[in-house]
Amino acid sequence: MIKLQRALSKGDLIGILPDQDPGEEGGILAPFFNHDARTMTLLAKLVRKNNAKVLLTWATRLEKGKGYELNLELVNILSDSGELKDDVVLMNQTIESLVKTKPEQYLWNYKRFKSVVDY
Repeated sequence: MIKLQRALSKGDLIGILPDQDPGEEGGILAPFFNHDARTMTLLAKLVRKNNAKVLLTWATRLEKGKGYELNLELVNILSDSGELKDDVVLMNQTIESLVKTKPEQYLWNYKRFKSVVDY
């Protein structure tokens, strides 16, 4: 966290995978595709503390193994309420919206709900 904070303070870019399960001791429960998922709070906290911008970044696999297309979109993950839980819910909704555009591209075999569901 300290290295990320320092980087943001210098105006550097950082990368975070916000749809990773932070484990039973980390994050908070927030809906993800209508199911509670343990969701990291780190990104929302850093964005709010540093007034940082969020550049949603994802790669789309091209047909026939011809590589990837890199996509970037400036998004807002901070709720009007200023509540961390609401920020995290908005973050998950943003990820959901992206996944819904090309669901076949999402890494569904990642155990996103492992801290909530016994696999």
